Amino acid sequence: MQELPQKPPRRLLWALLLGVVLLYSPSLRNGYVMDDEPIVGSTWIRERGKPDPVMTRAANESWFHYFGKLFVTHYWNTESHNDGLYRPTATFSYAVVYQLAGRHLAAEELPQHVVNVLCHAWAVWLVVLLSLRFGLSPTASLLCGVLFGVHAIHSEVVSGIVGRAEMFAFCFGAQALLCFARPGLRNAGLAALLFLAAFGAKESALAWIPFALCFQLARGWQTEPGANRWAGIRRPVLVRLLAVLGAALVPYLLLRWYTFRLDAPIALAADYSSNPLVGAPAVERVLTATKVLGYGLWLCVAPFKLSCLYGPAVFSTVQSAGDPWLLGAAVLHLGLVAAGLALARRVPALFLAVACFYGFAFLTSNIPLAIGTVFGERLYYTPSLGVCLGAALWWDRVGRTGRRVMLGLLTAWCAANAAMTVHRCLIWHDTCAVFKHDVEVFPESIDLQRKVAACYSIFGPEIDLPRAIRHLQEAKRIYPDFVHAYRELADIYRKQHRYADALAEYRASLTLHYAELPGAESMAHMGIGDCLAAMSGRAQGAERDRLMREALHSYRRILDLPQFGDSHRKAFQKLFEKAGTLLPRTELAALYERATKVVGEDHKLAILMGVAAYRVGLPPSYVTKPMGWAFQHTPAADRTRDFWLSQLFYSDALLAEGRGADARQLLEVLLTRPELDAARQAEVRQQLREDPRLRH
Repeated sequence: MQELPQKPPRRLLWALLLGVVLLYSPSLRNGYVMDDEPIVGSTWIRERGKPDPVMTRAANESWFHYFGKLFVTHYWNTESHNDGLYRPTATFSYAVVYQLAGRHLAAEELPQHVVNVLCHAWAVWLVVLLSLRFGLSPTASLLCGVLFGVHAIHSEVVSGIVGRAEMFAFCFGAQALLCFARPGLRNAGLAALLFLAAFGAKESALAWIPFALCFQLARGWQTEPGANRWAGIRRPVLVRLLAVLGAALVPYLLLRWYTFRLDAPIALAADYSSNPLVGAPAVERVLTATKVLGYGLWLCVAPFKLSCLYGPAVFSTVQSAGDPWLLGAAVLHLGLVAAGLALARRVPALFLAVACFYGFAFLTSNIPLAIGTVFGERLYYTPSLGVCLGAALWWDRVGRTGRRVMLGLLTAWCAANAAMTVHRCLIWHDTCAVFKHDVEVFPESIDLQRKVAACYSIFGPEIDLPRAIRHLQEAKRIYPDFVHAYRELADIYRKQHRYADALAEYRASLTLHYAELPGAESMAHMGIGDCLAAMSGRAQGAERDRLMREALHSYRRILDLPQFGDSHRKAFQKLFEKAGTLLPRTELAALYERATKVVGEDHKLAILMGVAAYRVGLPPSYVTKPMGWAFQHTPAADRTRDFWLSQLFYSDALLAEGRGADARQLLEVLLTRPELDAARQAEVRQQLREDPRLRH
């Protein structure tokens, strides 16, 4: 039996783990940042104030059903479109932490951040153990753990709660590899479960499959240097490895298929502002991604200019193989891969370092296929281990003088990374703080310019519309076809009641050549309709009706576009709310029939449908059907004065259908409602006394 590698002193290992926890302790004061709020938060972003249906458990729901459903829902379930992401391990951990601790605390984010910090410490511990397995000395393995622990490129992953998906993908995969390295059926079974957990944490964890094969090859070269080059994966070992990987991969693929089988089709992962390579020609995508992969390698060496977002203007697309940055990156990639392969049998750890970086970075590099972002520092959590391994391996292979030089260089590098890590942890206390800081780092990022504008105009603590306008105008200057900047600039003008300027921006956005999600132009048509409707409120006579008809036309245009979020539902709401008597009965009846297919559980839309049908004189059933449903399903918190006033239309429609008893019962309920003023209540009493149809 192969002896287990010697471990570094336990006290030094514990000191390293404690140091990592202290280094990231500033992140414990942070709240929900960026994707944390919709993914991890306990309130529903789409329906403000309501419990998130993924994170919280319904009162009549069993714990088994609650946790079980997390494994058959896609990652952005309820909050966004289906983009094909399936990460049940990460979602399960968010829910468990919330149920055990978060829901009992005023700051529900605190335990989530604690778990992230501890998870990174777990990852550092695994890095030390893996380094030993890769053939490094105890000192070099501990050094590798130090480099990985303080590496600033990890600050986004640890500080942002959703970064746990990256850490889990690494930790469960690394733990599985260590289990597989031990003999025995029990260890093989445990390795399969851990690989399954890694695959369920994030899709990029599938890179553990080829890396496990590389690991087995390297083990053979370490233990039997003069043997056949394939000694590490002889048939018994290969069969065992494939059985373990298959036992993890098959249930993962089945669960993923079961989750998506009845869901809406997978939508485009990103638009141009996040990834300009989506929809780009294959050659252009591969060339650009090769250059960007070189930038990722550079950040793994010198992570001193970091940002939460990048985008199209940060990385110019490469359209020619003669691009100097592409050539430099390609030479670097080919040189490292060639060195790793050429020295594989003599220096297996170098082979594994190269395999770690390129094996895990490749899937998310946009080379094999376009993903949701052109570049993200979080994507280099695992690949950065390859660079740390390379530095630690260098330590093992230089003499005493070389180590003194290395010690000075690495000490300075670790100090700089630790300072950057603390700096990033302090910045990540809220979303707007991150955006406002990073736009100064990468002012050429049109996505950051747009996000900062939103902080100053919508959800930031400091509302400053002129400053928001300046950021959006800067985004337009950087990229004149940036459609989001036009629409969001128009939204601000609309808030300022500058309707003519807003209309100009909305209409200009419809003429741009910009790749975005299908149906997204519905937002411009919605804005145009809202501007025209507001302008009609200021006009008189024929001009008022003309503007309102144009507004209704814009809302109708949305229904002819592909569904984008809840754009169709919002369009129906606007149409029924503002139609009045301007739409012909036949057209309103046709809209009514279409709306019944999307009304779902939207009680507000149901009421608007009933009121609009009443006003244009559609048959009573067009009023009673939606309003009867709304009367039964509207929550108490939403039963405002307008809700109770709408019930007067409902009672008239009931009378028209000959349902006097139901109408009388409804009117008697209205008399008990304090939302109705004395004049309205007097009218209801008079109707109850004088209307003969209410006596039956």
